[in-house]
Amino acid sequence: MKTILYIIFSCPLFIIGQNKNLNKYIPYETTSYITHPVIEINVWAHVIQKNEKNTQNFSKDSTAIIKQHFKWINEIYASLKPPTLSNSKGMKPFIKDSRIRFNLDTITFHVNEYDWDRLKIVPEENKSKWLEILKIDPDSRTLLVKPNRNLYSIISDSIMIKETRFSNGLYHVKKILKDGVNSLIFLEEDIFISEEMTGYVSSFKKVDKNCSDDNWIKYTNKNKNYLHIFYTGSSADVPGFGCGPSPFFLNISKANYSGKYAKAQLISHEIGHCLGLNHTDNAQFNDLPSSDKFGWIKCNDYNTSNNIMGYNTCRRYLSPLQIAYIHYKYSTFENLNYN
Repeated sequence: MKTILYIIFSCPLFIIGQNKNLNKYIPYETTSYITHPVIEINVWAHVIQKNEKNTQNFSKDSTAIIKQHFKWINEIYASLKPPTLSNSKGMKPFIKDSRIRFNLDTITFHVNEYDWDRLKIVPEENKSKWLEILKIDPDSRTLLVKPNRNLYSIISDSIMIKETRFSNGLYHVKKILKDGVNSLIFLEEDIFISEEMTGYVSSFKKVDKNCSDDNWIKYTNKNKNYLHIFYTGSSADVPGFGCGPSPFFLNISKANYSGKYAKAQLISHEIGHCLGLNHTDNAQFNDLPSSDKFGWIKCNDYNTSNNIMGYNTCRRYLSPLQIAYIHYKYSTFENLNYN
């Protein structure tokens, strides 16, 4: 078994028009383990807790779940399932064992609410992005605001009314209509006093650090000897999510909540990105289906694959060329080099 300590990054442009060159990297069942050894990626898991009293993440007493994640992930990569969809050639190429494994070497814990919160919704404090109020009408529960071409992207379901005499506070938006060049915002809550030419509407914005490298820089000093997996959280009311933007790190948020095996599937998907694989809605290799329906839906035999890199609930397949590309990136066997 070959252990990878320093993760090699290679340009994905290599793949364009050269799928056939990857064939010699495919680890078929009868292929020698001397030329195509099991590639083992060393993993360092970082658990970032919100605070000491309310961790909202794994604790030192729950590391068994993290270990179970990687037991499942290794089972997925070692025991792939046949594809549910045929590729563009009408074929279903299949290799059971990818010969790719992940060694959970280290688990460390950190406490920092800012680093824990990968996705949050905060008030927009930039006053230049606020909407100026022309009139507040309590009878119709409406706000007449000056025109703004980005109005619908600025406002979601909640707004803040600011700098008025009587109506400041949090309100929920029922609907928005045009009123000449201006816009009329209908509110769910009552407003009790009429006001004109006063105040502003402030919205909320999303701060998304799902794919940020800040934790990798802060906690590892850009260490490249491991694939660093950051178990984090989110103050936003959303299900678990993740991002694998680099060969050296990925983020998984809210993995401590329900659906432990589903989180292992999510991690296996994000690891695929770290290893150079793309989503399957646009085929990266010519042994993949030409299209793949996304939507976190069940796989089937007509439009939704069971590919690990898809958005399906099965995630148990990689094509031979997907596997070969990972072996190409990490292989050091001289007879397989492209020099």
